[in-house]
Amino acid sequence: MVTATIVQQPTFTLTATEFEATPVGNGHFELVAGELIEMAAAGGQHGALGVRFIVRLGAFVEDRGLGTVYGPDTGFVMQENPDTVLVPDVAFVRASRLIPEVEQTGFVRVIPDLVFEIVSPDDTRREVASKVAFYLAVCVKLIIVADPKTMTFVVHRPGEPSHILKEEDVFTAGDLVPGFSVRVGDIMRPRSDRAARLDTESGE
Repeated sequence: MVTATIVQQPTFTLTATEFEATPVGNGHFELVAGELIEMAAAGGQHGALGVRFIVRLGAFVEDRGLGTVYGPDTGFVMQENPDTVLVPDVAFVRASRLIPEVEQTGFVRVIPDLVFEIVSPDDTRREVASKVAFYLAVCVKLIIVADPKTMTFVVHRPGEPSHILKEEDVFTAGDLVPGFSVRVGDIMRPRSDRAARLDTESGE
């Protein structure tokens, strides 16, 4: 979920530790420059799309011991003084950079190597660009922005131009997850749509 513009420091700020101890009910919150931000609940398309990606990446990474894939409820301390804690839709950390799970009772204090974010219907281009710029600034190596409206992945890497992958294109994670690949359309379209496409193609 992209929504969470990086904003100026507010008058009153929380630290990541205080955020962890703050009772916030059943909502979805992030901490942005010390300010507690409530996020809208994800819709069905958003949730299903994220699961399709995390299932594929997670199985691949787990089978090969390449690291850990985290789901959409995991907070990452991205910046301190003021603190920013973000909750990517999917995140991956390589094995060589992992903190032992027994020590991860709170937020993960490692910058993810890869994040996968899904554009929500009310996200603006400015909000998406701000989130991507922040991830790049804190040295996330690979950011994938999935847009259900355009059925595309927009892939960002530090020091490189972003590029767009369409439904028929295949996404690869390069050296971060060697050997992993997935067709964009297999993530962006539900199974029923993919089955209909395959039936049409087989009938031609």
